[in-house]
Amino acid sequence: MQLRVSSLTVNSLCLLISMLLLTSGRTNDPKLPGSLQFEIRNAGITVKGHFREWQHEVRFDPSNLSGSSLEGKAVVASVATGIENRDEHLQTRQYFHAAVHPYIVMRSRNLQHKGGNRYEGNFDIRIRDITRAVTMVFTADRLGKGWRLRGTCRINRMDFGVGGKSLILGDEVRILIDATSTYEN
Repeated sequence: MQLRVSSLTVNSLCLLISMLLLTSGRTNDPKLPGSLQFEIRNAGITVKGHFREWQHEVRFDPSNLSGSSLEGKAVVASVATGIENRDEHLQTRQYFHAAVHPYIVMRSRNLQHKGGNRYEGNFDIRIRDITRAVTMVFTADRLGKGWRLRGTCRINRMDFGVGGKSLILGDEVRILIDATSTYEN
């Protein structure tokens, strides 16, 4: 159970950060569709989870990527894996240590257009008190006056001190985002 928790914790953190950074809007609007999910392998099975609470400030302008910025902050205590005891265990010192590190934070360093609606962003992500660089590939599609951003990235939970070494729990966490916003550029 502890192995599964560490995987889910790292996955949740990565997903939250990715979603925060890729969402082009200043506030979350619960009426708009969107999700911040994560996946990690545990005992040969893909375990999935998400964050219920997150904030973002995204200034996304495809014609001015150097002037664009994406920032996100996820509330660690809002991790949801479908098992309440596991969610609570992820808050402990062994994993996210939510009492000391209540947020996962991600900030863009630069964004690049890769053709069509495809982009790549280089971000700094902070989990616990450790900051690492991560690259996220995403798409950006117009949705009314705003944007719909969908992307993925992968992180290694061990790089952030989340959980311990395990033969059963995978180290790689896949983060999946689907976010919409009403931000106008």
